[in-house]
Amino acid sequence: MRTEALELDTAPAPAAWIHHDKTKVGHEIPFNRHFYVFTTPRPLEEIDAELKQVTDRILEMIGGLSA
Repeated sequence: MRTEALELDTAPAPAAWIHHDKTKVGHEIPFNRHFYVFTTPRPLEEIDAELKQVTDRILEMIGGLSA
């Protein structure tokens, strides 16, 4: 079937050929391109505040280990 399609598409180019070992069946669907919805990132101040809380908690836990 692929050979017939090639013959129809390349009628003026008789030297065209198909490398059957490299042909693939199926189709790739780029999900990110079709389904990704951009969401704006959180404000930097909010991220910094959360990071400070986590860092303080880690330092607290480390201080409890050494005492």
